[in-house]
Parts: sequence; C-alpha cells; structure tokens
Amino acid sequence: MVKKVIGFVIGGLVLLGVLLGGIMWFHKTDKQEMNVEETETMKEIDKSKDIGMKIREMHSDLNTITGWEKYEDFEKKDAPAWEKNESGFKLIDTTLNEAVSLCKGDLKEDLERARKLLAISVQNHDTTALLYVHRIFHDLDIGQNRLKEKDVFNNAKAGAGNASEIPTYDDYIKRYSK
Repeated sequence: MVKKVIGFVIGGLVLLGVLLGGIMWFHKTDKQEMNVEETETMKEIDKSKDIGMKIREMHSDLNTITGWEKYEDFEKKDAPAWEKNESGFKLIDTTLNEAVSLCKGDLKEDLERARKLLAISVQNHDTTALLYVHRIFHDLDIGQNRLKEKDVFNNAKAGAGNASEIPTYDDYIKRYSK
C-alpha cells in the first residue's frame, strides 16, 4: 500500500511537472511572438518618425542656406554662394531622394515637387526655385511634425496651409525644367 501511495505521489508530481513545463513553454513562445509583433510595430513607427526627421533636417539645412535673407547671396547666377553650398545641396538632394522612396500619396507628391525645384535651382542657379523648395519644407515641417507655427506658404498638400500655391510651383517646373 505504501508503494502505491508513493507511486501515486510520484506520478502526480511527474504529471504536475509536465503540465507546468508545458505552460511555461507556451508562455515563453507566446511572449516571443508578442516581442516580434512589438518589434515590427516599432519599425513602422520608426519609419514614420524618420520621414519627419528627414523633413526637419532638410528644412533646417535650407534655413541655414537661405533663411533670414541669406537667399540674397544667391541672387546673381555667378554668386559664390552657389559653389560654396554645393555640398549642402547634394546632401539635401540625397536625403530628399531617400524620403521620397519611403512615402506615398500627397507627401510623396510634395517631396517630388521639391526635388524637381531643387534640380532647377542648382542647375540654373535659380533663386526663385530655391525659395520655393525652402517654402515647401517649411510647410511640410510644420504639418508633418505638428509644429505650432502661424506663418505658412500654402504650398504642400501634406503640410500646413491650404496648398493653394501648388499650381504656381507646377507651372514653374514646367517652364524651367530641362
């Protein structure tokens, strides 16, 4: 009888061990799946933040190059500022191309418009096109990064303002693109 009780207790302990082991294995597997889902969600969030950061960086670079009346340094086609800022324009162009590849819809359209205007600006030493690029990024920075700014240029569908200036920019692109 004692042997039966001991066998019964040992059998119960083994069964309990198997059950607890199964529960722990299931919990660990479930937790790993949740971590994978969280990582994928974080990657998606990071991508959207990355676009906002790219826009902020390009706007900041354009502020440095043209902001606060610095655009006047570019008004002559042979102005030294064009050559001096060549690497800055290349950096903006590279970042802009990366941002375009990550976007869809209105934001992609706005960024492509800015890219075309930047090309016109650099190729033709065109101050007006350069100012248009800066204005697009100004409005996109406000709209995409939810900044509290009252002054907008109304030139981006995915930015702040009503996008009323887009036809002017599109006409400019048609007129001056090579």
